[in-house]
Amino acid sequence: MANARFLKADIINNSKLQLSDVAKCTSIPAGGYCAISFTTPNLAFADSGNALITMNYNQDGKSQQTHQVVNYSYVDVNSGYGVNFLGGASVAMLQGKTRHVVGYLYAGGKTGTTYNNVEIDRSVRYDGLKVVRGFILGQQMKSGQIIPVEFELTRQNSQSLLLQSYAKWANPSLAGKSGLESGAPFNTGNPASLGINPVPENAVSFIIGHASIMRIPDDSSSTVNIINNGNVNADNGIEVSKVSGDGEANLNITNNCNSPLLKNAENSCQVSFDVSGYDSGNAVVEFKYHDTVIGTQTIYWINNKATPSIKATVNPNSVSYQVEDTPVEVITYTLQNIGKAPLQTASYAPKLTSSAIIDWAQSGNTCGTEINPGSTCMISGSFTPKPVVGTGHAYYSINGSYSGKNYSFVSQPVTYSVTGDPLLSISGSNETMQLLADGESTIVRTYTVTNISNVKATNIDLAIIDASANQPKPEISNSTCGSELNGQVQCEISVTYGPATKDPLANESGTAILGIDYAGGTSGSLNTQKPIDYKLVGNDSVLVMSEPTSDMQGSGTSGDAFEGLASVASQKISIEYHNTGLYEMVNFNINTNILPYGYKVASSSTCPSGVNTGSLAAGGTCTLVIELDQELLAIVPGAAANMTLDFERPEASWTTTFGSYHQSGNMIVHVTYKQAQLSVTANTIDTDEIISMSIANSDQLPNPSSVKVNIDQPLGGAPVVTAGSCTSHQEEDYGDGIGIYSVTCDLNAGEPQLTLPMLDYLLCGETADYIGDFVEVPSKVVIPGYFDFSYTAPACTP
Repeated sequence: MANARFLKADIINNSKLQLSDVAKCTSIPAGGYCAISFTTPNLAFADSGNALITMNYNQDGKSQQTHQVVNYSYVDVNSGYGVNFLGGASVAMLQGKTRHVVGYLYAGGKTGTTYNNVEIDRSVRYDGLKVVRGFILGQQMKSGQIIPVEFELTRQNSQSLLLQSYAKWANPSLAGKSGLESGAPFNTGNPASLGINPVPENAVSFIIGHASIMRIPDDSSSTVNIINNGNVNADNGIEVSKVSGDGEANLNITNNCNSPLLKNAENSCQVSFDVSGYDSGNAVVEFKYHDTVIGTQTIYWINNKATPSIKATVNPNSVSYQVEDTPVEVITYTLQNIGKAPLQTASYAPKLTSSAIIDWAQSGNTCGTEINPGSTCMISGSFTPKPVVGTGHAYYSINGSYSGKNYSFVSQPVTYSVTGDPLLSISGSNETMQLLADGESTIVRTYTVTNISNVKATNIDLAIIDASANQPKPEISNSTCGSELNGQVQCEISVTYGPATKDPLANESGTAILGIDYAGGTSGSLNTQKPIDYKLVGNDSVLVMSEPTSDMQGSGTSGDAFEGLASVASQKISIEYHNTGLYEMVNFNINTNILPYGYKVASSSTCPSGVNTGSLAAGGTCTLVIELDQELLAIVPGAAANMTLDFERPEASWTTTFGSYHQSGNMIVHVTYKQAQLSVTANTIDTDEIISMSIANSDQLPNPSSVKVNIDQPLGGAPVVTAGSCTSHQEEDYGDGIGIYSVTCDLNAGEPQLTLPMLDYLLCGETADYIGDFVEVPSKVVIPGYFDFSYTAPACTP
C-alpha cells in the first residue's frame, strides 16, 4: 500500500468544533495511523451534539474522501464520583485484524478529590484488548481531569465479543462528602464497552450522530450526521420515524438520508428535527435500514415555561457477561432536569425486561424526592448474571409531580447479555519470524492459550493454516493442549519455523494462521485464530541497536530508570542504529510515531524518523536522539508531579536489493520524570474562605515562577495573605471594599495561603459559588485550569 497523504481536513455542518494537530496526518505510512485532537464548543447543561469531520486525501495518485462522526456531550463532573469512561466503541473487522479506538476517561467528584494509583483493567483476560497510548499506569487523577485513552482491539474469535474496560484505584482523598455510596466509596468506575465484531463479505455499518437539545424558540432545530462505515454500499436509504414520547406529535423530521450511503464513509447524510408549537416535550425516534432498527434516540426540546423535564442517560449503554460472572464494574444512570420547574415527590423504580438471566443491585442514589431545574443526580449499581443465557434491557422509571400535575419519564436503557460459550484467547509475540536460509537456523515460538470463560471448551483441534507455496512454513512442534480445556485454565503451543535450504537469494514472506477449532456451551462450532507473520531471507541484513544512553541520571533499566527533571533545561536519550550487513539499507526509517506523549525527536538526531526515510550505508551508523518535551509534559493528559514515561525502543524498517526488512526494538526504556505540581484546597472558617496552595516537587519550579488567579464573584474585601508572597488587585470596585479581585503569587517564595473575606450581606444559610481561574501560569509546572468552592453564610441563631 502506498502512503496516504491528507490534502486537508475540513469540518462540515459544525464550524464550532476545532481541529488541531492536523499536520500530524500529512502523511500516513501503510498500516499506520495518526491522531487528530479536537475541542468541542461550550455546552449548555445536559446538552450533546455531533460534528462531521471530512478528510480529503490522495492515495496512489487518486483523490479520495472519508468522513467520521464525532459525538460529544456535557458531563457534570462535580455531581459524579470516581474515575469513569464515557461511552464505548464497536468495530467490525476480519479475523486476525487490528483496529484502534479512543475512549475518554474522566475523574468526577468535588474539586480537590484525588484518586491515587489509577489502573485500567478489563472484564476478561482477552489478549486482543490492550491500552496502547494516553494512559500512564498507576497515575494520579484529580476531579475534572480528562484523559483520552487509545485501545488496540484485535479480533481473534469467530463470534462477536463485547468487553468492558474500566478504571480502578486506591482509596481516594475526598474533598468534602462526595460519592454515591453511604459507606466507603467504590473503587471501580463506569466501563467502556468495546465491541469486536465479524465483518461479513458484504455488510453496512452505520454511525449516527447525537442530537442536541432544542431550546425553543431561540434554537428550534437539531441535526444529526450519519455515515456508512461498512465495506459495501448501502442499497437503500434510512427511514426515520417517531415511536413514542411526551409531545411526539409536535416533532417534525426532515430526512435527507433517503439516498443510499457509500461504503467506507465516502459520503454522509443528515437528518434534521424541528418543533411545532412552544411546549416542552420529547420523542423517541427510530432509525431503520431495510426495516431493521439501527439506532434509537430520545429527542428533547424545552422552553421557558415552568415544567419539569428529566433527561435520563446511562453509562455504559451496553454490557455483556458470562454465566456465573461476578462483575465489579459500576453502571450509572444520570438524571438531569433540563426543564424550568422542579420534579417533586419523585420516585425511581428499576425495570428489567429479562429478570430471569440477571439481577440488578442498586448501590447508591443521590436523587432525593425533588430534582431542581439545572441539577444532576445519579443512581448507581451493578449486575449479577444468573446461569441462564439471554439478552435484555434495564432502565429506570421516574415519576413525580409539579403544581398538581403528574409527570412520568423513563431513562435510556442499558442492553445486557449473558453468554454461555467458552472463549479461547491466544497470547504471544506479534513480531515477524525472520529466518536466515542457511540450512541450519530455526525459530521456535511459544503461544499461550487461555480459556477466559467459565465454560469448558471441548473438541479442541489445532492447526496451522497457510495456503501459500512457501517452503518451509511454520509448523506446530509441541502442545500441552488436549481435547478439552476448562474455564480459566491455560495450555501452550510451540510453533517452529525452519530450517530452510541454504539459498543466498531467498526472499519470501507469508502469514500463517494458528487456528483452534472448539465447541462447548450453547454453540456447536467456535474458532480462535492468531496470525503468524514469517519471512525467509537469504542474506543477513541485520541492524544492531545500542543500549540507550542519556544525560539524565540512571541507565534506563527497570531497576535504574532514567530520571528526568523539569529543572534541567534539556534532557535527551540517544540510541545508535548500526548496519552490520553487507548491503546498503534504503527506505530506512525509525518509527517514532508511536512514542508516548511527552517526547519529541531532537534536531541533533541523524536517523530518518517519523514520516521521513533515508539510507544507511553498509557498516554505517545513525543516532536517534529523543528529547523530553517539558512544556508538553506539564499539560499533557495525565500530567502529574511524578510520571512514568517508559517506551519501547523504536523499531526500524528498510529494504535492500533482496527485499524488505523490519526489526523491532525488543527493549523497554524506563524513564521517570519529576516536575512541580500545584494543588488547591478551599475550606470555610466562619465568614472567610481559606485558599491553600500546595506545591509537590517544589525544587523543580522554574525561576521566576508566578501565578495569577482571577476570582469570578465579588468578595467582601481584599484577600489577606497568610503565607507565601502574594499581591492582590481589585479588578472591579463595587464600593466599601467589595469587588472582583485577582491575586498574583510568587511560587518560589513558598506555598501561598490566602484568606478571602466573604460577603457579609448574604442571607442566613445562603450559598454562593466561586471559581478561581488561573490566567497566568509558568511553563513546566502542572497547574489546574481552575478551582472552585461554595461558601454558605452562617445559619441564623434564634
